[in-house]
Amino acid sequence: MGKINLGRVRGNDGGFGNVRSVYLNDGGLPGVSVEMRGPDTAKDVDFTFSNLVNDPMTGSEIEQLVAGEVVQSSNVVNGSVMTQIWAAIKRLFAPKGHEHDAADIESGEFGAERIKSGAVTEAKLADDAVTADKLADGSVGIDHLDIEMREDWESLSQLHVENRGGWTVATFHGGVRMAWAPTKVVARAASTAWGSAYYTECYPLSLPAVLSSVDFAAITARSSNLAVHCGCKQVSVDTITPYVLTHTPLTVGSEFGVFCLVIGVSS
Repeated sequence: MGKINLGRVRGNDGGFGNVRSVYLNDGGLPGVSVEMRGPDTAKDVDFTFSNLVNDPMTGSEIEQLVAGEVVQSSNVVNGSVMTQIWAAIKRLFAPKGHEHDAADIESGEFGAERIKSGAVTEAKLADDAVTADKLADGSVGIDHLDIEMREDWESLSQLHVENRGGWTVATFHGGVRMAWAPTKVVARAASTAWGSAYYTECYPLSLPAVLSSVDFAAITARSSNLAVHCGCKQVSVDTITPYVLTHTPLTVGSEFGVFCLVIGVSS
């Protein structure tokens, strides 16, 4: 079949409507996308450019970064930004070389090498500030004591004081013990004349069971009566048998206030 001449063939004119470009900075990958909409005679074209610029991080982004927040941004870190980041980080920490006023210290302990010699004086220690429970056993040694206290002592902690049945008992270095108590004696016999006074033997006083030997014992009057003298007739590790001398005779059962002291070696 032969060719047929149809003449000039023409279609509808093409054309563009709106052409727009949009820039996104969302911290994602760089890219470009094109979207076309509308009829061929008036196409709308949208160009979207994502994360293509090399802008430095902003001051707000730097503060977020230093604060530990997640920053969604394609802005870059250059030398200026690094300087700002480092300056912001340094503000969070004290310099390696720095000083504190003593008033700033609220916790912890000072080692001996940190305390200036002679800095802690008696005037700077409150009454009862240093108690027995704050001194470890042996922490105050012989070299820390005044010379008058050093002889035959190794530590202040070796002095131990306790109460035993109304008696105060102190234990010293080497097992030496001292016990004392305010108490009373009771006459177990009527008084007998002794010169211008009257002698009365009393019931034995029980001692605390802390001594294996008694090297010294004394009884003194502690009440306003007619006693002129108190003494010990017999002493053992368990008891003291006291006597009293009075200006007037005493009857059996008469009570007499005294203070008793014994020193010996611990059992």
